[in-house]
Amino acid sequence: MQHIPENGTESVLDKCECLDRCDDIKYNFEVFETKYKRNFDYGEMKLNFYYKYETFLPLVRHQSITFDEFLGQAGGLLGLFAGISFLSIFELIYFWHNGEKFDIIFSSYVIQWIKDYEKVFANIFDALQSNGIFCLITCQLSRIYQIWECLVNWKYKEYASQLGDHFADFCFNYADDKILCRTLKKVGFEIVSFENEKLELDLMTKERFEAKLKTINPFVSSMPEEVLEKFNNDQNTIMKVINNKNKPYSIKYNCLKIIARKI
Repeated sequence: MQHIPENGTESVLDKCECLDRCDDIKYNFEVFETKYKRNFDYGEMKLNFYYKYETFLPLVRHQSITFDEFLGQAGGLLGLFAGISFLSIFELIYFWHNGEKFDIIFSSYVIQWIKDYEKVFANIFDALQSNGIFCLITCQLSRIYQIWECLVNWKYKEYASQLGDHFADFCFNYADDKILCRTLKKVGFEIVSFENEKLELDLMTKERFEAKLKTINPFVSSMPEEVLEKFNNDQNTIMKVINNKNKPYSIKYNCLKIIARKI
């Protein structure tokens, strides 16, 4: 510890490169003097110490965010918006770096957005080890697809060519639900099980219904705002007519569940 003389306090502190102290206690005091009646011949002095206030205000300074908190928040955001974690990132790096193969790959409601899904199946086939399993869940036929087809063929014909820009072709094939199975076999998979289940997504409120359809509507970027508004109104009107009165904001669709094995 360095002694700092009174006459050189400021200059020495300015030159000091020490870190701030972790704990610091500072007392503010006031002095009051009064005459003291002596009872003895020799001199004596009496000092009384009192707290001015019964309470005190502690001031604590700490980091706005620690490294652990940063990792936690970053991981939470990755999980929320990207569906991944730091662990899964390290696993992918490990497998790619070491050329390892996966035992199982799972895909849920993704393939319907990919036009060249055969190429995706081929990449998955290469990433699996022998006898590896590929689990696929996707939607094929949805009532909303049929409504879009009716609208573009009836009232919005200039946008008909854009209907399939955001979806795989099997989404609009109403007669054949085995397209994906044949494509998987073509790549080299063996179909273990196949199920076509009719499901219903009830969005309950008009706001949630419109927000959901806006995220998948293929015409959002191409239609002028006033045309898109009319299109959405026509779409919602038809949905209300064909839907159950108790569930006016529901979407019915066919859910395809496929389990395939690499052979």
